[in-house]
Amino acid sequence: MNLQQHHIGTIVVGSVILTSLAVVVASIPVFIKHDWSAAMLTWTGIALLLVVAIPAFRSSPYEAFQPLTFILLSVMIGVTLKIPLVFLSQDDELLYHLLLGYSPDILFRGLFVMIIGLSMLTIGYLIRIKPIATTRLRFFSSQISGNTWFLLIGLLILTVSVFAIIEFVKNFDFSLADADVAELSAKRFQTVEGGEYRTAYGYLRWAVSLTPLLFTIAYAFYLQSVNISKQIFAVVAFLAAMVTVGFAVFTSSRSEVADLAIMAIILIYYLKKSVPLKQVITYLLLAFLILSLITVLRSTRSIESIESLSLSESLITMTVGGRHFIDLGKTSLIIESVPDRIPYQYGTTMVSWIVAPIPRVLWPDKPALGGGKLVGKEIYGLEEAGVSYARFWCMSGD
Repeated sequence: MNLQQHHIGTIVVGSVILTSLAVVVASIPVFIKHDWSAAMLTWTGIALLLVVAIPAFRSSPYEAFQPLTFILLSVMIGVTLKIPLVFLSQDDELLYHLLLGYSPDILFRGLFVMIIGLSMLTIGYLIRIKPIATTRLRFFSSQISGNTWFLLIGLLILTVSVFAIIEFVKNFDFSLADADVAELSAKRFQTVEGGEYRTAYGYLRWAVSLTPLLFTIAYAFYLQSVNISKQIFAVVAFLAAMVTVGFAVFTSSRSEVADLAIMAIILIYYLKKSVPLKQVITYLLLAFLILSLITVLRSTRSIESIESLSLSESLITMTVGGRHFIDLGKTSLIIESVPDRIPYQYGTTMVSWIVAPIPRVLWPDKPALGGGKLVGKEIYGLEEAGVSYARFWCMSGD
């Protein structure tokens, strides 16, 4: 069975409506208890999702894989579904993870800011402007094509990535033969002598981040090629995917795995004009299993605890029960902490990215990049928060 493009757009819009209805049903116990504060938060979360969905409701057909879809997904998970979870959950450990012991009323702080910001986003989507004429710059006088060129470039990227992974593993004295199962996946940081912050070896991670780009190019050509060319592109795409997933598991980076699966589906969507349902389910299932493995290994330190953790717990941790996406809890806690615990930065968190390419091993006192490390340390007490490195388009040497 193949899903046509307009079918997927309908699924996205329908998911918004069904989520809203599900939250309405889930909020009934709140109304029975006459907890009007909880009810107000719940209904505001629904209203916020519907406000962001206005451009989707107005588009016919709706183009599924546009930025708005992923914003809708983030609001749905990080706000609309999270509010009833906070009020209905009986798991004290989960609630502390989300709110750090604060009353749920603190969510009003973040919700107010989100209403303003996301309303401006919706208005921007609804305002139509003329397309801006742009000129594409060519780096080469003639088009570079052919399987030979692609194989050489692909081999170069894979070689660089593999050597970067080997060097990365050496820095942590990791031995596969001596490692426990639970040590296979973890956030990898290392203290730099004489420095305040830990290094994540961002320049080595950047080198490995070339492989998702290689996968994207190879898989795109695979979908449009025939005969021997198709096989060549398939092999390159497979090797790039294996390197990306392997390093993502080792460094406990769930986003890399999710991005790979999403990119494969997007390429099929635009290049094939229809999406084979079996193929999509296969990709999503593989991604979910790998993400579950990373989540389980991240939260456990023994093989016994790994065996006792369920996939449902893993799914909650990766979605509504986590501090990811547009997380209402994290936003509210940041607003609550400024300026008493976190002083105003006056733009320094943006300017600091100028020194991003300098490795911390060469400059131990290099300032923290962005606000991630500051928020993680001051609010959540995490010394290993906010890895400061980017993909191939922006190199950071942390």
